Amino acid sequence: MKKRLFFFIMIMLMASGCYGPKDGEGMLEVASNNPLSPAIVFNGEISPAQDPNTFPVPDGVTSVVVEDKKSGSIVNHIEEGEKVRDLLDGLREAAETSVSLESDFTGSKYIIHLTGRMAASKGFSYEVDDMRATDSIDASVKVYAEDASGHYRAWSMPSRWIERLLSGPSVADEDDSSKPYLYVSSFDNSGSVLVMSNKDIQRSSVSAAIDSTLFSSGYPVGISPAYHIYWSDPRRFVVRITDWKSGMNVRFRLDDVMTETGEKFSDEEVPNRNTAVVFGPFSAHRLRWIGAEGNVGSELSLDRPALLLQPIRVDAAETYAIMAYHADGSTTLIRLDTMERRTIRITEWPDHEEPFGNNYGTNVLFGDVLMGKSTYAVYGNRTVYRIDLEEGTATKLYVSARPIYGVAISPEGKRVAILSSSDKYLGSFADLTLLKTDGSVASRWEKAAYAGHSDGFLFVYPMAWTDDHTVALPWIGNGNESFVRGRVLLDIRDGSSIKVADAELPADAAALLRQAAGKAIEVTRILPQPEGRGKLIAVETTDTGAWLIDRMKKKVTFLGQSHLLKWIDHDVIAVFEEGRERIYDIGMDTGQNEIN
Repeated sequence: MKKRLFFFIMIMLMASGCYGPKDGEGMLEVASNNPLSPAIVFNGEISPAQDPNTFPVPDGVTSVVVEDKKSGSIVNHIEEGEKVRDLLDGLREAAETSVSLESDFTGSKYIIHLTGRMAASKGFSYEVDDMRATDSIDASVKVYAEDASGHYRAWSMPSRWIERLLSGPSVADEDDSSKPYLYVSSFDNSGSVLVMSNKDIQRSSVSAAIDSTLFSSGYPVGISPAYHIYWSDPRRFVVRITDWKSGMNVRFRLDDVMTETGEKFSDEEVPNRNTAVVFGPFSAHRLRWIGAEGNVGSELSLDRPALLLQPIRVDAAETYAIMAYHADGSTTLIRLDTMERRTIRITEWPDHEEPFGNNYGTNVLFGDVLMGKSTYAVYGNRTVYRIDLEEGTATKLYVSARPIYGVAISPEGKRVAILSSSDKYLGSFADLTLLKTDGSVASRWEKAAYAGHSDGFLFVYPMAWTDDHTVALPWIGNGNESFVRGRVLLDIRDGSSIKVADAELPADAAALLRQAAGKAIEVTRILPQPEGRGKLIAVETTDTGAWLIDRMKKKVTFLGQSHLLKWIDHDVIAVFEEGRERIYDIGMDTGQNEIN
């Protein structure tokens, strides 16, 4: 600490001119006789003129001090002779590059101070722009020097040079036995994927890895996205998708990329770390109607972002809609068969109790059935209302003592089922309460549902009626069952219940999905083609988006980062594209449990 403070004070004194060499001693400056090929003056002696394209490295440097330009703090101080020579040799070998107003000065800024043999030397300073973590395609690092005419010139430096500058190791200090790692970042606006490594990369392996795992959505059927690979040094490259537009979604995996020595960058402990996903510039959440071949037949954009998605049955029939919840408390109801939409906004919630806070961003939760002009809703996860959709009014029916997790309406509209926390800690268990249409309690069952999560968080629990006397409730992550994801089917006539595991992918379909999306896949929803005997299966996953598996053609189509909604007919499925910002889908499937 004392050492860093000393050098910081020295730099400040030198910059102010209060501390410096005597005339002709320890001076390090650029002579002005040739602005394009500056000569170096050190200790009163002019060094030979350098090549116009080489970096003006002064002679006699024995110390390098690295300063963070923004904070003024000293990042590193290098005095060891070998390490100083490594840095200076890197500067001498640097290639001059352009100064770009668009991409330069976007990274982390440093100032390097080179000092000479005498402690009194005021030194020589350059500015460094570390652009490794940006989507710059022309350089990892740029070092700037001002020539005698006052013009800035820039030189490109590799990643290994800035690593030495900031941490101080020399070539001999590097551990070649360390495990190879790739560091993958996405830039949606430019359609770019940045890849950095701790080892030199075998360039020919990159395009091969991309081509074999490249999937996209939003493109015409049969058209794959075009891309360019820009190398800034042996440890950094940028993949940029060409003709990049809103609504496009591209993903690929880099597990098969290799080091120059032939090691793979795949990581069995973190299987998805080398997966790259880039989204077209976000314009709006949208619904898409996608054919069996992956072609987009129709799409409908929302005018506001959604927080929640809820499947809705209209008039208790097989007419399905989707309700999108917005941050302002309004909802958009969209019929999936006709694409008709309407806004539902209840402005007053009479005599409501103090709302419970939640973790999904809206105080309103509707029931899952619209019966003519009426339905039911919960305000503030606490107060239950009957809603007149034509008048836009709410009538208070019931107040829950504990936060409400979910609400579902019976097919004939005569009962309302609500799930509420089983304890005051907002734990995973939920009690089921059955209400009559006047708000009175008909029945209650404790700890009827379970959805594993940390205490203290309030999320919506999916629930639905399967018929007039059976309620399907979540049973997820309990740990005491043979399955992870499943549901409880509770018969309200006698309170009996059975637990049922969610459907699993057939082995052949699961193998196709792993080949396309990677080994570590958590399937959260399976939606087989109706009456298709499992020929086409749509699946939704936690981290790899939605996919359509054609078991007959052994083909997998990427549906983007989307939520599956419903098969509209035999060959068209509706999906909701969410983009990078995740939203909650609170629907529950109550269909088949096995796929042949």
